[in-house]
Amino acid sequence: NAMNLLNEPIGIQTISLAAVEDIVVWIILAVASAFSSGGSALQGVYTMLYTLAFIIVMIFIIRPIFNRIHAYYLRHDDDCNLYVVVGCFLLLVLGAFTTEMMGIHAFFGAFIAGLCIPRKGELIEFLSLRIELIIVEFFLPLYFANSGLNTRLTLLNTGRIWWTLCVLIILASVAKIVPVTLATRLCTRKPWYYCTSMGILMNTRGIVQLIVLNIGVELNILSPVIFAMFVVMATVLTFSTSPILYLLYRRKHDSTKLEDSNNAQSLQLILEEENNRNDHQDDVPTVELESSLQRHILDDSTKMNNRRKGLYTSVDVRFNTSQSLLHSERYQSRRYSRMTLF
Repeated sequence: NAMNLLNEPIGIQTISLAAVEDIVVWIILAVASAFSSGGSALQGVYTMLYTLAFIIVMIFIIRPIFNRIHAYYLRHDDDCNLYVVVGCFLLLVLGAFTTEMMGIHAFFGAFIAGLCIPRKGELIEFLSLRIELIIVEFFLPLYFANSGLNTRLTLLNTGRIWWTLCVLIILASVAKIVPVTLATRLCTRKPWYYCTSMGILMNTRGIVQLIVLNIGVELNILSPVIFAMFVVMATVLTFSTSPILYLLYRRKHDSTKLEDSNNAQSLQLILEEENNRNDHQDDVPTVELESSLQRHILDDSTKMNNRRKGLYTSVDVRFNTSQSLLHSERYQSRRYSRMTLF
């Protein structure tokens, strides 16, 4: 968001991949929570099935119904109606409450509910302007502060732990960047800098990882030392994303856009020059050229009847040459008129 990539293809694709990844992470976390709470393997399977059922119901039932309601108000130019806005908030609250009752974090239900909100019209922008400010500026810093209070960096007091942390950061980066880069290259055939930039974006750790880590501590899955190591790793990877991405993607992308712009301007100048040249060459109207050629043809027709078949004289050559010039003149006129309109 800080580099204005959300509206570019790389930002849209990365957000979509991150959403799918978060869904898989939450399903795995739900199963791990069931096992860690003393439940049987069957209970973990039930939790996973409940999660899948919740996703199916929200995406294939709730979302179409909500889209039809929104489309009705959109046809009346009232897509930001009070009922639609209240319905969105109710959907978020009910989704969070449902997943909390299922034994999964409420964040997952709100996340899936957000995917069900219609994208047409001005509803998304209307909700974002009113939610983003209070969430980003107030609640999100409080959650990060709570995670900071739970992190005990004093436990990282030996060289062996710090070496382990460095190896962990390297392995986590390689395990995320390399597969994403290769998969993007294989599927999209984009340049290597584009594919690597997507891998770096996917390597960013954010709020989802902190939520998972806090849940792991609450369920006694992670020890305080491991929790602190993961928090430090998430902080380092997140803060290193912007400078690396600027050096790798933004400068290359901006230079490519500048070259394309210069090429487009050069092409436009060439087209304008050719059009001006064509206008000067077209001083004689095409109608006059056609009439003169027709008179020339009629004068030569009597001579052509006296020629034997298969033989062409200079008159025939002049006739064919004149006709070719006429077609060429028409073609050039149509070609440059189309290029001027384009």
